Amino acid sequence: MPISIFQLPRELCMLILDQIPDHALFHLSATCRAYRTELAPRLFRTIRFRNDANSATSALLAAKKFGQLTEKLTFAHVAGGAKDCVPLLASPVLLSATRNLLRGLDLPKLQTIELMLETHESSHHQWKVQTLALLATTEHPAETADAEDKYEWRALLNEAYAAISMNTTISELIMDVFFPINVSALYSRGFRDLLGRLESATITLASPESYGGRLDTFQYHGYTGFLAKLSHVFFLHMRKLQKLKLRAAFAVPLGGVWPHSIVLSLPPESLPQLTLLKLENCFLSSELLEFIKAHKDTLRHVDMHNCAADFSGSRGDLEGPLPRETWAYFFLEIWTLQPPALIRFDVEYSYDILVELFWDWEPSEFADLNEKAAEQAAECMAHNLLADTNRNIFSYATLDMGFGNLIVHRYINRIQATESKDAIAISCYSGS
Repeated sequence: MPISIFQLPRELCMLILDQIPDHALFHLSATCRAYRTELAPRLFRTIRFRNDANSATSALLAAKKFGQLTEKLTFAHVAGGAKDCVPLLASPVLLSATRNLLRGLDLPKLQTIELMLETHESSHHQWKVQTLALLATTEHPAETADAEDKYEWRALLNEAYAAISMNTTISELIMDVFFPINVSALYSRGFRDLLGRLESATITLASPESYGGRLDTFQYHGYTGFLAKLSHVFFLHMRKLQKLKLRAAFAVPLGGVWPHSIVLSLPPESLPQLTLLKLENCFLSSELLEFIKAHKDTLRHVDMHNCAADFSGSRGDLEGPLPRETWAYFFLEIWTLQPPALIRFDVEYSYDILVELFWDWEPSEFADLNEKAAEQAAECMAHNLLADTNRNIFSYATLDMGFGNLIVHRYINRIQATESKDAIAISCYSGS
């Protein structure tokens, strides 16, 4: 006799349901009332929608019926189509259903809003030209307001942030992907009041490449200028924030040593209640060190993902980094501070290129060997370093002043790993 999946032990049932994609669960829930009743809390925990009539209206109807179950909204929008290049024919752009959802109507238990703002795979050429011109200059507030009156994607950003600022229930905001451009609503009293209520925030920064640009980042003064004032736009207003995840673009890290750097805008007086700081694609910097020192009584966990020490090569590659340019210096400064709240400090790499040790093979290391033997020796040396669990390998890189792209210093990675100075420093901290 066949049995229902819900007659299985609940733990086993949940494990099975975890393997089923949401669209299949929707079909399963439509087969009978019992399945619909059981699956509703799972299906409507997150409501996903776009700013089109069918999607937004369906999502609003779901909110009215199942809003007591909903904890998260995901609003997705793709910019860069042909319609984003011509003046608006009507306003507002945001549909009333979309606006009501973002405001949190009929969603009393809503905790999180996620904005997924992406660029079209085949972005319109004129849109790319307009956007890259925007990134190259600092836009005046009057120009921002004018653009939001003329172009659909600019109007949608402004109206979406304005709607979210009226939401009084959420405690988490996820901005994936965030376009670093001026939006009028970001500077409104309502949005800053919202920032003051948040407990968790995730900001994933788009790079000029997202707009079809090149990697000569330092030519985009509007882009770098906006990143330099992130604290004034966000962090100085987040008085209750406990968790911050800041993800820079891989090829455009934040922080580092002036002048070949983009400011990591984390002033010591910002985020006074922060307990978790997760940085991705950033450089070590004095600003970061001062921020950690200022939060020694609250920070419990620091997670640095795909981060590098900024080695400018001021003394030449063969001379190695200055002491202040090393991971060892950074770790020892924190160890000396003995922050009472900090119980976990993670450094992880998911991009192998950041911790590569050789550029193909380097004859300066094995000058007395032929090319094939030198390559084999290099591979053997790299294998031994990577296999040694007592040797942590940390990344050393910099931003090229001419092109603004990331350059990984494989020779310095190798020397620092061989001498184990960085690993010794972190082991001192771990054992304290």
